[in-house]
Amino acid sequence: MDVKERVCPLPSLFFPFSFPLLLLIGLLLLACGLSDCNPKPVIFNFGDSNSDTGTYFIMHGRISQISQTLAQSLSIQTQGRMSDGQLVLDFFCESLNAHYLSPFLESIDANFTNGVNFAMSGSSIAPTSVFFSLQNQVAHFSRFKRRSLDFVSKGDKDLLGNEDFENAIYVIDIGQNDIDAAFSSQSYVVAVQRIPFFISEIENAMWVLYQQGARKFWVHNTGPLGCLPKTLTSSNFPANDLDQHGCVTSFNSGAQLFNEGLRRLRDKLAHEMKDAIIVYVDIYAIKYDLIANSSVYG
Repeated sequence: MDVKERVCPLPSLFFPFSFPLLLLIGLLLLACGLSDCNPKPVIFNFGDSNSDTGTYFIMHGRISQISQTLAQSLSIQTQGRMSDGQLVLDFFCESLNAHYLSPFLESIDANFTNGVNFAMSGSSIAPTSVFFSLQNQVAHFSRFKRRSLDFVSKGDKDLLGNEDFENAIYVIDIGQNDIDAAFSSQSYVVAVQRIPFFISEIENAMWVLYQQGARKFWVHNTGPLGCLPKTLTSSNFPANDLDQHGCVTSFNSGAQLFNEGLRRLRDKLAHEMKDAIIVYVDIYAIKYDLIANSSVYG
């Protein structure tokens, strides 16, 4: 099957439906055209606070108290979450009947039989010295893969083999911190000029993963940053920079420019990556719809 037929463009699908239905549609499209489907779902996640399941707190030697209720109600064996609600990544795992992903730094009671979560709160696309950048996370994945294959070759049955890595879903959910930092500290014109660099870093990361056997990508765009409480409380924005829902127009415009660059990257890689399936998930549309129609959703 030609690669163009196997790419699953989702932006137009992701606005009018409920999130569980959208997730199901996306997962079905991700599996379209495959005759060698692996019955055991394996997921590798790369991202920031939107999908961190404990790495930040483990990294800093701390235990999150807010996540105790969630850990008990969902049997999540981690105490490093930053909220008592489920993440998109959790729903993703549930839809595949997979275990919730363990953070890769977890040394006690971690379960890596169905993948690893490399995301950490504060992470960015751009390399930094403070948090794990996307480049760092991919490097940790490469090490994990080498070590896992080494142990499997010696008879270990609790880690992942070549087939698992080849059939895994690779989730990329990062960019919010980069866009936020750029538009918070620089003029709009200067901040916009940073976007091509962010996109190129994602492209580099995807090629590294592809060269290591990744063929199924699930890529999130970034949400409406101008609607975040952090954005709205960090400065006094003029009334003409606010939309009808009270969100900062300039920040949302920056997020949309980033998302358009990411969508174009998806189209480009769809032609260049042989046998790859790339699902582009319009998180912006989903979140903005929730904000704009909050009275409908309750």
